[in-house]
Amino acid sequence: MITNIMQKPIPACLGHHTSFKNLCSILTSGIGKDKEICFWAFSNMYKNDEEEIELGLKLQAIVDAEMRKISDKSMFQKAGGYKQSASISFMEGESTLYMLRNYGAFRLDFDFRHIEAIGLADFLDCEYVNKNDIEEYGLEYASMICTKFQELYNNRNNPERFSNSNITNLFDYIMMDIDLLRKPLIVKEYKWHNECEWRKIIQIKESDVDIYSKENRPFKKVYYPIKTLTGVTLLFDTKNYFHSLINVLKLFFFTVSHAFMWKKKIKIVRI
Repeated sequence: MITNIMQKPIPACLGHHTSFKNLCSILTSGIGKDKEICFWAFSNMYKNDEEEIELGLKLQAIVDAEMRKISDKSMFQKAGGYKQSASISFMEGESTLYMLRNYGAFRLDFDFRHIEAIGLADFLDCEYVNKNDIEEYGLEYASMICTKFQELYNNRNNPERFSNSNITNLFDYIMMDIDLLRKPLIVKEYKWHNECEWRKIIQIKESDVDIYSKENRPFKKVYYPIKTLTGVTLLFDTKNYFHSLINVLKLFFFTVSHAFMWKKKIKIVRI
């Protein structure tokens, strides 16, 4: 079931669907105003999709139970899982009518590949699993990690423990253990696989001084340079012509009144 334990490289373009109101907030409420953008990363415990939370927590419980059989020092067991994490959602690929109607007519396009301090552990592509297969998925992943751990343990006193094969096992174990910290946060029901979602994962704790709240939902503000924004795409719904025309005017006046938008790609896509 699991075909690849390594995350894919960050795509050249990741899109974030939103409303015009939220577009204005994201692009103009950064610390540096027109030099920064600002996302609100809400706690994963307060997602709109309760089924997704249930799926992630179930995977977390399955893998945790297996890992405790071999070690009490796994990074996963110290990470806090859902309760100490937040995320921002993006999508890879072309937008669809489904995305327009469910996530907003405005799509902000970003290129995060060359930003300092961003790595594979920051942006993760979601994995899609049928909820009836989640136990098999969790056990298979835990088995892979346990096998690597056992090989390392068995060779701890071996004079050749620094051989290439053992170093490879150690590297694989560390990478899987790090990946495991976020695995429950990026698993989704297979029926949503067409969304091609990526997530920026943020650690969030009640003791953090920079925690905000909206409607009792805790969130953190995450800032990026305005240069990461490559353009804005407006999805024009021809079946809702008047409303779409208003959106065109809103985007036009926003672009004219903000100098940082003049060099960005503005696209209008009819759907």
